[in-house]
Amino acid sequence: MGRTERVGAHERRALGIRKAINENLWANDRYARGITDDGRRFGVAEDHEGRVFLNTQSWALLAGVSDVEQTTRLIETVERELQTPFGPMMLSPPSTEMVEDIGRVTQKHPGYAENGSIYNHATMFYIFALYQIRRSDLAFETLMKSIPGFDENDLRQRGQLPVFMPNYYRGAVARFPRTAGRSSQLIHTGAASWCYRIIIEYLFGLRGTQDGLLVDPQLPASWQTAAVTRHFRDARFDFVFERQSSGFSLVVDGIRLDSQVIRDIQPGHRYSVIVGLPAGAA
Repeated sequence: MGRTERVGAHERRALGIRKAINENLWANDRYARGITDDGRRFGVAEDHEGRVFLNTQSWALLAGVSDVEQTTRLIETVERELQTPFGPMMLSPPSTEMVEDIGRVTQKHPGYAENGSIYNHATMFYIFALYQIRRSDLAFETLMKSIPGFDENDLRQRGQLPVFMPNYYRGAVARFPRTAGRSSQLIHTGAASWCYRIIIEYLFGLRGTQDGLLVDPQLPASWQTAAVTRHFRDARFDFVFERQSSGFSLVVDGIRLDSQVIRDIQPGHRYSVIVGLPAGAA
């Protein structure tokens, strides 16, 4: 944006925050959820309940706080301690009694809402973060867990028709397996808009930039072809994705581009775009 005088100050602040987070909240294979007013760090492996919180891991990834080793370890922790057939739980194990210096979340029934449910809004943060660091297969696998309707047993367990994304599915999977995954049936959630962004901007990789429309897909390796339409800057883009033996290619209205950005977009124009993807690559 040309405001170079502010860059240095913002970078120093960001580095300071990153340093403070890693010094105070990194706990071997996870980031602690926080520090209470009593000065106690919580959301760590030593806790009896609430040993790991999903949001803390997701936002560390989103903010670029973790290094390569930390990223690997915290993802392993999420997959080991939080992942379920219905998506990752908000925290685990859920609280079974009030914890005074943590507060409200510990008062809720185990596996409900913020106390260890599969909270779809939080799940979307995690998926978004996984796509940002190009863990495409795990991101897609987790996304599919959030959507009901793969088979009759799944529908019966969730009690959720595949017509909207609910606020959460019941968690506490080990404690209450009979009701694990049951839908809250609550339609108010920010998960839907995050899910839309994930599918359009990261799964299909169609992201707006200052220069134009970036095409950077992360389709599952098993997908041989796909199609999607995006409206951007008052123009329409009809995309077809195809696997090919050679590397990435981008052809717009019959002209092959030498970059992954579609520039000089004309309002009102309908673009035909063919995206060639390497065989077997995400």
